[in-house]
Amino acid sequence: MIRNPPHEEYQDIAGVLAAPADEPATWYYRAKAPALATDNQGRPQFSLVAVGAMAMLSLTAVWGVDADRLGALRAELAVRAQLPPEQVRLYPAPVEVGEAVLQIGDGQGGYLRLASSRTSGAPPYHAAFSAMLAGEQLDQARKALSGQRGWLEIRYLIADVAPALRERTVTASESSEHESRVRDGTGEVGFSSVARSDYRQEDTTPRSVPKTHWYAADAADWGLPRS
Repeated sequence: MIRNPPHEEYQDIAGVLAAPADEPATWYYRAKAPALATDNQGRPQFSLVAVGAMAMLSLTAVWGVDADRLGALRAELAVRAQLPPEQVRLYPAPVEVGEAVLQIGDGQGGYLRLASSRTSGAPPYHAAFSAMLAGEQLDQARKALSGQRGWLEIRYLIADVAPALRERTVTASESSEHESRVRDGTGEVGFSSVARSDYRQEDTTPRSVPKTHWYAADAADWGLPRS
């Protein structure tokens, strides 16, 4: 059975969550939080466009680890293990990524869902959102973009993949045959009997229910210029 480190075993190393695998110098990694996707020029894929008294909020989020952070993680683990960096093996954590959610807050820990999105299904799990804002919600979004926390956030639902299912099947059979012959006045009469038994056993390790966790990023951490 392949061991999958649970969420609780991951630790923050060089800005990335990492946990040791079963093999030496091998680690699983996952992102600490979602972030805004960027275009080819490194600009965040985010816009808030005014339409009269309303505004259209559009953004694309990701949950993943970029090459720079992955390189920093590898270097730090190599130092800790006293190994050359090229001998450190890194693998994405075995997870299932569910829905991604864009939420607007009240500044005191309460949130209301603005939009939800299915991700791209592969790292870095892109998720696109759009929502029309007006009145109080638009004011809340503007507070978030000014750097105040608790007004706007992205969340990803992540499930740890259950370990591989282990199954053992044992099948056995046994048979015996007996033949008798009796001679009488008219000749020889024969008869036979066969006894057979079959045995089958299945030993299956139950699959555990995957544990889910929300990974969130407040708008104050999206790297946007303050407005």
